Amino acid sequence: MSNSKHVKWSNLLSILLILCVMSICLFTKGNTVYALSTGKVTAISLNVRSKASATSASTDTSSSSSTFLKRYGYVKATSLNVRSSPSVSAPIVTKLPNKKYVLVLGQTAKSGTVWYKISAQVNGKTVKGYVSKEYIVLYATTTDKTAYNLATVNNSTLTAYKTANTYDTKRAALKLSQQVIVLGNLTVKGIPWSYIYAVVNGKGISGYVKASYLTKVTATIGNKESKTAVTTKTASAKKIAATMASNVEKLKKGTTVKIRGALTVLGKKWYKCDFYISGAIHTGYILTSCVEIPDDAAFLEELSKFPASYQNPIKELHEKYPKWHFARIHTELDWNTVIENESKIGRNVIQSNQPKGGSAGTYSAPFSYLSTEAGAYDWATDKFKVYDGSNWYCANSSVIAHYMDPRNALTKEGIWQFESLAYDSRQKKEVVQSILSNTFMKSSYSVKDKTTGKIVSDEYKDTFMEAGHINGVSPYFLAIRAKQELGLNGSGSVSGTYPGYTGYYNYFNIGAFDSSSGQAIANGLKYARSGTTYQRPWTNPYKAIVGGAGYIAAGYIKRGQNTLYTQKFNVVSSPFYSHQYMSNVQAPASESKSTHNSYFNMGIAEDTFVFYIPVYKNMPSSPCKLPASKGNPNSYLKNITIKHGTVTLPLTPTFDYRTKTYTMAVDHSVSQVKISAAPISTYAQVIDGTGTVNLPAGKTTTVSVVCKAGNGSKTTYTVKISRKA
Repeated sequence: MSNSKHVKWSNLLSILLILCVMSICLFTKGNTVYALSTGKVTAISLNVRSKASATSASTDTSSSSSTFLKRYGYVKATSLNVRSSPSVSAPIVTKLPNKKYVLVLGQTAKSGTVWYKISAQVNGKTVKGYVSKEYIVLYATTTDKTAYNLATVNNSTLTAYKTANTYDTKRAALKLSQQVIVLGNLTVKGIPWSYIYAVVNGKGISGYVKASYLTKVTATIGNKESKTAVTTKTASAKKIAATMASNVEKLKKGTTVKIRGALTVLGKKWYKCDFYISGAIHTGYILTSCVEIPDDAAFLEELSKFPASYQNPIKELHEKYPKWHFARIHTELDWNTVIENESKIGRNVIQSNQPKGGSAGTYSAPFSYLSTEAGAYDWATDKFKVYDGSNWYCANSSVIAHYMDPRNALTKEGIWQFESLAYDSRQKKEVVQSILSNTFMKSSYSVKDKTTGKIVSDEYKDTFMEAGHINGVSPYFLAIRAKQELGLNGSGSVSGTYPGYTGYYNYFNIGAFDSSSGQAIANGLKYARSGTTYQRPWTNPYKAIVGGAGYIAAGYIKRGQNTLYTQKFNVVSSPFYSHQYMSNVQAPASESKSTHNSYFNMGIAEDTFVFYIPVYKNMPSSPCKLPASKGNPNSYLKNITIKHGTVTLPLTPTFDYRTKTYTMAVDHSVSQVKISAAPISTYAQVIDGTGTVNLPAGKTTTVSVVCKAGNGSKTTYTVKISRKA
């Protein structure tokens, strides 16, 4: 072929090729026609792949892809075609409406168009495909620091991510109740997220967590007061009331601050304080233990005698009631020794209806408050021993520790159990009347004396005042004690008509030692009828009140047991732990609350009072807490029965609830057994291991029978059954 012909044919072929390409590249997208556009490669080297994948062979010069983190987004088109592959000519899988949520799984660039591979829910089914990037709006997964709030984790574990995206890198695992600082908030696909700062394994991290797993904690307060104070040590002034918060400033010891308010955050007490830095006023939150409000030297001297763990609550009381005085009782007793002795069976009891099928409540302690020591509880029968009345049981040592820890009572309601019970001439008849105002003793009494036959009458308030004066005892205390012992409507102890003891009275239930047969009143009236000390026999209210006050003074107050607390817990008079007025472990707290109500109703609470507060050696660093309220603790089984048909097969050893492992050998003919078990406690249940069990020949089958107690604890019994080959 000649050169001219070759050129002509070449030109013709070129024209035909261009026409073919144009015909192929003219296509429709929706109702819009698109024409092929051209461009040039700007990279030094460009991989051209056979498919829309970074791992495909490099053959297709019109496509490219890169790594993409899964993200949520939504459609921004009236109707969006989802195609089976990243091409406008690919089949349409489905159509998505405007604002439809999608999960973007990847990103591909092909023929100049960037495609998202997406997943979406359509008619209850998951559909995947490709859409043009320009029609998808990705949710923002990061935010600026626009907040600074305290929160705690409310889930057992909480994952913090690099961004607000569960497909992103995990930064840390946060624990239940862990504190975090919330730095910002955002919403992704309708789900709130928080940008947080936390300390994990001693290191600070920031990340994103789902906001529903955080509980906001109030850690700021408005200006409520203005008191001048000084720092007692180097103090960190925090941005909010949290130790993990950023410092506004570190203040030196002796820095003057202005207290603008006080708040308690997660058990820690803080002052909001103003202070000067370089001539400008700044505000920060300082732990109350680092700040002192200047006061008279006498109070500072009193305070200095108490351990640090006592000082903050005492300072708070002093701020509100500056006339109050606080005296330390140096018991010199070891705390652990005290609790061990007060935990002796029968020494401290608490009221509960639970052992007899009742519920926990205000006057009914949960199972977890009761002692399970030998003598107080029988694990084999699930029986708690009654020690007083019909529903008083031994309190366990953690409950005793809580009520004995003086730091738990350093409140305006609890402090009165440390009030001095000695007589004071400033005490008023009107206060006694206020104490008695809602009881049967609110007015007067008038009875015929059993011995003299004369009518004895007087106002109750006058008799209590006289009883206090004569015996050196606070009449307030006497009135409260009678109210506590007799109730609002009185009892058979003061009716004068109790069978067998007509005409006798006992206003303080002295000698009224209760028992399961319920003879407390009779025992108390027997004491009132016998003997000649303390104006006995008590044949009228006057002699019972004045004489009973003399008994209390001689037996307790003059022995050094001159507070509600030390009358219940004898830690001041040898022999210790005996000669205790009552066995109810909650009595000092209960009587203290009654005293508080009476004093505050009368408006005398701000008068001068002296409180004698015990201190022990080797006390815990923080106040003892009550145990969590839980159900019955018994997770033992009463029996395990294994049958082959109607034949009961013997266990080795013989079943005992304390033995957890058993064996059994059976003949080859026994291919199957049925296992049943019963718990000791009606509150427990067998949750695993019972039913029909197949026994492979020549092998040992291990069965675990699990019993779960009412409080959630579990006991596992193991039975190994060997079948002959």
